[in-house]
Amino acid sequence: MEKQKLYEKGLENYPKATVVLTNVLLLLWFGFAAYGMSALKLVGLPVVSIVYLLFAFVMLGLVLRKHLCTHCYYFGRWCGTGWGKLSSCLFKEIRNQRVVGGIHHI
Repeated sequence: MEKQKLYEKGLENYPKATVVLTNVLLLLWFGFAAYGMSALKLVGLPVVSIVYLLFAFVMLGLVLRKHLCTHCYYFGRWCGTGWGKLSSCLFKEIRNQRVVGGIHHI
């Protein structure tokens, strides 16, 4: 039985229009969520919205890019969100590791 290659019929790089549209939709999504929570104010500031946006930025922009994108096929390439390209500017690639059931295999 012949092994099928991963991403055999996939895209090597996603179109930049797809990347821009995906990121605009994500910004709108998080923006509407922050706006929806802005009524919850503490000392006159929408503290809940600010904490939410900071958490989302740190998690999506840094932590997940380090732990997901550095292992991904699209590291250094234009993936559907463009974050493979972004993470290659921030971190170095981690090769020859797979995560199966939370355990790293080399």
